Amino acid sequence: GSDLAGMEQWMQQLGTNGGNFIRVWLSNPFFDVEAQRSGQYDPAKAQRIADMLAVARKNGLRVKLCLEHFRHLGEGRQTWAGKPLHQVANGGTATNIADFFNGERSRDLFKRKLTWYADRFGNNPTIFGWELWNEVNAVSGGDYMQWTAVMLPELQRLFPSNLCMQSL
Repeated sequence: GSDLAGMEQWMQQLGTNGGNFIRVWLSNPFFDVEAQRSGQYDPAKAQRIADMLAVARKNGLRVKLCLEHFRHLGEGRQTWAGKPLHQVANGGTATNIADFFNGERSRDLFKRKLTWYADRFGNNPTIFGWELWNEVNAVSGGDYMQWTAVMLPELQRLFPSNLCMQSL
């Protein structure tokens, strides 16, 4: 099961003190639906996200959901910033981070992930907006600006009622 007790306390305090907005990294291990295998999504983690959104709503908060934060596929120094499951050698679609951003297979996989989220949370009124990536310009390799130019319109198409954004 999920243990949202700590978050619930924080959200209650925030709402009580007039706060109305939080930002949540869906790529954090607590919420990351794609943590075991590239392109496979964990329904238990989806339920955890739904539970968090319900707690936010109960406390009068709106949520910006950040989809990704990784900066490399496992070859970088910062282990928290790696997502090696996207490497071809681990069953993913990319040979390196540049291939993740530029490769059609990886782009298609990411679009499927966006659709998966839209099917579950597309009409949730607690969601203020969707952010593609935390500080995408901190990633070395690949044309993340061209990737953003492809993904932002897709995100907006799937979430027409939400603000859709990218973070630099």
